[in-house]
Amino acid sequence: MFGLPRFFGFRGRALNLAISSLGSVAHRLFGYDQGVTGGLLDLPSFIKYFPDINDKAEGIDQALKSQRSLNQGIAVASYNLGCFVGAILTIFIGNPLGRRKTIFIGCCTMATGALLQSTAFHLPHFIVGRIITGIGNGMNTSTVPTWQSESSKAHDRGKLVMIEGMLITGGITLSYWINYGEFHPLHCHTTEELLMTVG
Repeated sequence: MFGLPRFFGFRGRALNLAISSLGSVAHRLFGYDQGVTGGLLDLPSFIKYFPDINDKAEGIDQALKSQRSLNQGIAVASYNLGCFVGAILTIFIGNPLGRRKTIFIGCCTMATGALLQSTAFHLPHFIVGRIITGIGNGMNTSTVPTWQSESSKAHDRGKLVMIEGMLITGGITLSYWINYGEFHPLHCHTTEELLMTVG
């Protein structure tokens, strides 16, 4: 057959749309993971498993309150540290491995980090999971826009960048609404709700 080769049955504009649609998941996840932990910090089910972040507990002195506030900041910011490391790592492995392999490794790394977060019952375990998830998402969010730009037409690139930014904001908004729904549920808080939110 003449013309462009097919990838997974797609070619041309359909292939560009498929790449953009799948690439948008990386940016939605970036926004979701960015926003979800901030809302979890006040959930009773979260505090039950991670009391080291509860700076509002009764009967704690100012030093312990300060330490717990610091623990909260570390738990939230560790994701950003992971994203930074993942983006820097992509500088060195992105071109030798190629875009698709780098994105695949980033997705596997994110899945590993999400699994660690979902199974964590101690704060250091949770923080390590956040860092690993961040590394994977840093790899993806630094590779996907490049791959989209390389495979799309010049007049579509600006639109794709704007859609990526919108999806990051949409992911943050989604995480806030899920946190709100779990803070005001129709039934009692359960571990399954917590695992669904983090995982």
